[in-house]
Amino acid sequence: MKNPNMKISNRLTDPFRYVAGGKALAWGAAILCVEIAWLGFAGFYQNTYLHFAPVAGRLPLVRTAAMQLAMWLVPALLLWGCGALLSRSKIRAVDIFGTTALAQAPLLLLVLPLGCGGVAGRLESASGAAGEALALLAFALFSLVVLAWFFVWNYRAYAVSCNLRGWRAAVSYIAVIAAVTAASQFVTL
Repeated sequence: MKNPNMKISNRLTDPFRYVAGGKALAWGAAILCVEIAWLGFAGFYQNTYLHFAPVAGRLPLVRTAAMQLAMWLVPALLLWGCGALLSRSKIRAVDIFGTTALAQAPLLLLVLPLGCGGVAGRLESASGAAGEALALLAFALFSLVVLAWFFVWNYRAYAVSCNLRGWRAAVSYIAVIAAVTAASQFVTL
C-alpha cells in the first residue's frame, strides 16, 4: 500500500508532474498578480531578474506589473524556444508558460517580507548593530533557500514541460538564465 503522505510531498516538491497547461497557467497568473499587488503595496519592484529594489517615490502599478511580467515571460519564451529546438517530443506552449508561471510561487516567500516595514527598513539601511546584522544574515540565508527552491522548480517546470533530461535540459536552462540575468541588467521599464 502506498503512503498517502508520499503523494502530497511529491505534489509539493515536483508539482509539474501533476499540474500543467491551462490549470498551471491560471494558478501561475494568480501568483503573479499577488506578487505584483504586494510589490506595489510594499513600494518595491523587480528591477532585474530576481532582484527586488525599493522604489524612490511611487512607481505606477502598471510599470511594476510590466517588469514582473517581463521577468517571467522573457525567460519562459526563451525556454520554450530551447525546448522546441532540443526536445524530440511535441511540446505545448501553454505547458511551458503555465508551469514556469507556477514556478514563481517560491518568490512570494521572498517578496512578502519586503512589505513589512521593519524588514524593508533594515534592508534599506543596515546600521551595523549586532541584532540587525543577525536579522539581515537570517534574511539573506532565507532568501538563498527560497532562490534555490525557485531555480529547482523553474528547471523542473522546463524539463518536464519539454520532456528534456540530462545535459540538454541543464545546459539550455543555465544558458537561458545566464542570458536573461545579464540582459536584465541593462533593461529598465
